Amino acid sequence: MDRIGLQWKRQGPRKRSVAMELSVALAMLVLLVFYAVSHFSAGAGSVSLTVTMPPFSPAVVKVGSSATTTLHAIVGSNYNPPVPTPDEGSLSDKYTWSLKVLYSPTAAGKYTDAGTPGPKNYLYAPNPLPSASPVPLVFTPEKAGYWKVSVSCSVLVKDSKNSSLSWSGAGKAGPDGLTSAIVTFSPDPIETGADKMPQQQAAIFVPVTATVAPKDIVSSVSVNNFSTLPGGTGSAGVDNSHPNISTGQITFDLYGITGTAPSMPTGDVKLQAKDGSTVLGSVLVTVEVPKAIGTPHPTFNHTVTSENKALDASSVPAYWGLNAGQVELYTMAGTALRIKVIDQFGDRLGSIYNEQAVYEGGKSINVTVSNGYYSDYVGIGKQAPVNTPNPCPNGSPAEQNFLAGPTLAIPNGSATQNIQVEIAGFTLNPSVVKRTVTYNNGTLTVTWP
Repeated sequence: MDRIGLQWKRQGPRKRSVAMELSVALAMLVLLVFYAVSHFSAGAGSVSLTVTMPPFSPAVVKVGSSATTTLHAIVGSNYNPPVPTPDEGSLSDKYTWSLKVLYSPTAAGKYTDAGTPGPKNYLYAPNPLPSASPVPLVFTPEKAGYWKVSVSCSVLVKDSKNSSLSWSGAGKAGPDGLTSAIVTFSPDPIETGADKMPQQQAAIFVPVTATVAPKDIVSSVSVNNFSTLPGGTGSAGVDNSHPNISTGQITFDLYGITGTAPSMPTGDVKLQAKDGSTVLGSVLVTVEVPKAIGTPHPTFNHTVTSENKALDASSVPAYWGLNAGQVELYTMAGTALRIKVIDQFGDRLGSIYNEQAVYEGGKSINVTVSNGYYSDYVGIGKQAPVNTPNPCPNGSPAEQNFLAGPTLAIPNGSATQNIQVEIAGFTLNPSVVKRTVTYNNGTLTVTWP
């Protein structure tokens, strides 16, 4: 009995200790669950967030250029649970922004995810977007097409005096549309000429093609926009402009009005393609103009054979001042000199002036420019006597008899020529100055100083 009772006494307190421990643990668990529920309820609050994104400006931009807008995210006043009154003014906001960008190469096409930002797709700044409101958004498309940009924003509001209190909210804005475009020119750069002759302002021109991407907007693109660079003197115009919706191309003729400054041979006029006020592409234009007789001057010293000629305003050489249908009869001893013409840059006149008539003293000499040269008849003549008769009707027996008859004797002599030469209405300076033509017993000599 004593041994058994002793054992019971020893075990009794141990059993009571375990029970008490279980009770205490259970009580602590209940308190912990209660505290956790209370803490979660206090920190899992919500608040509204209003996000706005005004339209991009401009709505059409050149590829590689930027459109801008300003994002706003405004936290509401509907905190749930309400912000404790003693903590008013101690709240801090943290915003997280993201963009969703869709792209289509055509206006009627299907929009697809534009992917991540990059030099082949689009760029935006600030990147990443700052945690603040308002947020300036600069969006830069890197290829032509149509874009839809949406923004999402979430906010986490914390009580700086009580870290266990926080509220969250989210909002979206958009999508907002944006068009990126580019215009390229062919040729690039452009070289053209000018014509100052009355009623012939656009007689000398170069055909140009402007290619618009995306082609959908070709009808809204203007290519008649010019500006002269600082120090420049050139100006130009556009004629016969034709947009083609199916190809996205604009074909037109570009002509010069005034010549490019001699110090700016690569161009002093900028032609711009615009959609409204947005410049989608540009190209430099050089307006070449005839400037002077080039050197070295052609000379001549050879025996020539004289011949009889019937001259009028359409002959070579030309003879002006006759009544219509009449010709002047001459025996001529002469040659054709190949005269070089240079432009304002000192270069041989370009092929754009091919077939342009050459004038002397405001009268056509019935020759044209070819690759920067023209043929100038130079010589000395003997006029047929008046009783030939001279002048006489064109095609008359008197003319035919003179042309078929013997040549007149041309007396030896010399003459100095100072002749004003014009091409496309531009007076060459210098023109023909102090050119000496000498005839001596069948030998013709031409010299220049």
